[in-house]
Amino acid sequence: MKQSELKVSHGKRGFTLVEIMIVITIISVLMMLVSFSYVGIRDRIRKTSCLENMRVIYKAATLCQTERSVDGNNLTVKMLYEEGYMRRRPTCPSGGKYWIQGEKDKLRISCNETTDGSDHGFYE
Repeated sequence: MKQSELKVSHGKRGFTLVEIMIVITIISVLMMLVSFSYVGIRDRIRKTSCLENMRVIYKAATLCQTERSVDGNNLTVKMLYEEGYMRRRPTCPSGGKYWIQGEKDKLRISCNETTDGSDHGFYE
């Protein structure tokens, strides 16, 4: 067999550096999009949880007012918990503080001073 008859076949080639860089760029863009949607979902979950806590506080405050004829301005979350109107003391997932404001026959529960600066609104 002569040397000219022997052909070395290199078979399949590997990926080039440019191809690998393009794949990494596409993956990083997709991860960025996913992370933005995750942050939005997390914020909505925190707000929904906070609103649910305000609803529980509102029901406990209404029950306390009905049973004890207490003015809404004299109610606190700590008092409602200690008096047994709530099983657990609610805490805001964003580190906010719950406030009870009362006007005549109306109660308003709000969440203030959140650590992330978000506004969780109020419950009436």
